[in-house]
Amino acid sequence: SCDTLEMEDLASPNSLSPDLADADLLLNNIQLSYIGAMQDMQYNGAALGRISHMGGRNYYNNFGGGTVSSAWYYLYAGMMPDIAAIEGLNTDGLLDFHMGISKIMQSHVMMGLVDSLGDIPWSEANNSAEFPKPSVDDDASVYDAAIAYLSEAAGHFASGAGIGTGTDFFYDGDAGKWSKLVKTLQMRANLTVGNYAAVASATGVIESTADDFQFDYGTN
Repeated sequence: SCDTLEMEDLASPNSLSPDLADADLLLNNIQLSYIGAMQDMQYNGAALGRISHMGGRNYYNNFGGGTVSSAWYYLYAGMMPDIAAIEGLNTDGLLDFHMGISKIMQSHVMMGLVDSLGDIPWSEANNSAEFPKPSVDDDASVYDAAIAYLSEAAGHFASGAGIGTGTDFFYDGDAGKWSKLVKTLQMRANLTVGNYAAVASATGVIESTADDFQFDYGTN
């Protein structure tokens, strides 16, 4: 009963190729993955510092091998593939704002996992064809990579491309506030690695509650 019938629509909706992805939806998932990772790590820190109820009888029983499994999953299985997909779509630089946000979040979770675990896979991560069992990298080199991502993020915001596009759950498209966050995380990284001179001379960082880095849920 049809005049025409398209028989060559072979793209599976369950396995779309990266070039068919929607950058805005990828950014949404990156932000939600980031929130999940940070909730996981922040709970652990709060329990260790007795800000939250730890639950277990002692540290050994409470913090087992799966303690940061959620953060691990969100970085390697959630954020990194989506960031790579946005990077592949950003051929004309119009997704620089997406990339800036994504690189900040990737960097922050990387540093958090290093702070929790020490050495983690990085240079061989997410390349199962070549490295089905990726080796861990020295924690200092992973920190260096995370700090480099912060510099990349600053460059993306400086380009001014794509600002205000996509859904920004934190700063509602304010590149200036994202730039302050970059400098704040750079200051924090310098503090962790012992570069105290850089910490003392840091400028343009978050200094008021107006620039707080917090996730804002919708009103529905």
